[in-house]
Amino acid sequence: MLSLIGLLTSWIPILNIIGIILAVLGVVLAAIGLAKSRKARTGKGLAFAGIALGVLAVLVAILINVAFSNAVDDALDDDDADVPSSTVPASPTDGGSAAPSEEGRASDQSTFKDGVLTTSEMKIVITRHKIIPAGTKANEYSDKPVIAFWYRITNLTDKDTSPMDWIGTFAAFQDNNPNAENELNIGSLPDDRFLDSQMENIKKGGTVENAVAYELDDLSTPVELVANDSLGFDDDLGRMTFNLK
Repeated sequence: MLSLIGLLTSWIPILNIIGIILAVLGVVLAAIGLAKSRKARTGKGLAFAGIALGVLAVLVAILINVAFSNAVDDALDDDDADVPSSTVPASPTDGGSAAPSEEGRASDQSTFKDGVLTTSEMKIVITRHKIIPAGTKANEYSDKPVIAFWYRITNLTDKDTSPMDWIGTFAAFQDNNPNAENELNIGSLPDDRFLDSQMENIKKGGTVENAVAYELDDLSTPVELVANDSLGFDDDLGRMTFNLK
């Protein structure tokens, strides 16, 4: 009887633990009955039935509890997937783009206007420019005329900065090639005063003067000076056109 009750309750999750206990007791009592039936030569069939029902009740209860536990785990996993993580930052714009980094914001403020370049790293002020013919003083060793620029450069950071940082920031062009851009080559230093100071490291907040020259392909096509952001966020921070005539 206990094995039968255990089998009937084994189909109910959680509560079938009681059924397991009853089934185990039923198996034990059925085993005792089986031992007695050998002497009495009666009741053997009921004893076997009690053992079989008890074992079946235990197996069914275990399977039901395993299936119930898996179903609960799956339901909890689904609920977790539906809840947005609190650690994900809200989108700063309607387009869902990430907030710009500090370097990105600094790059957005970089400008080159009216001969003044300002970035997060440096400030360059063009003080004057001059056309120097080939073979003349300050351009003795070139067979091409040059356009020379004098400038002041200020270091705004703790990074290593030298007057030669102009080279990585500016490029000069003459639009006299119908098929391709014509970037001008760097010429020799147009001012001997800066021979020993071109490579010196500028302290934060310090300002140093220097000069640079570009070899001209002709003396009629204007020169366009283009500033590029050394951080690499913007290709073109500004342009200035210098007429040669």
